[in-house]
Amino acid sequence: MIAYQSRQSFRNKCYANNKNEELINILKLFTVKSIEELEALRGQDYMNGAIEEIKRLCQDENIIGLYDAEAVARKEMNSRLVYAEQQEMEQGIEHGMEIVAKNMLRKNMDIAIITEVTGLTKTQVEELNVA
Repeated sequence: MIAYQSRQSFRNKCYANNKNEELINILKLFTVKSIEELEALRGQDYMNGAIEEIKRLCQDENIIGLYDAEAVARKEMNSRLVYAEQQEMEQGIEHGMEIVAKNMLRKNMDIAIITEVTGLTKTQVEELNVA
């Protein structure tokens, strides 16, 4: 059984058993980060065929388009999450300012001072005074 330790230590493992060597060579295909690394794995017929297929897939516009679409969808989702978090934070801050304004109104503070301190509009403060 091969225990995955890290990309680099895995790639540097040596086994005398041909079955293990073949398995390790195949698994190395999943760790390459460049065409140069891929080409360095050439040698055995089974590897040469796999390398050619990987290179073909890397140039297939449909495959590339799927990857690009996934990347765009991921970026859009991250943007939506960031926007939602910002909206929630802004709403929380505004709610906090409303609580502060209500407390200031209870102390009979001037509305002009309350708007200056909280950043709420005069109308917003007056509506709090009614509630």
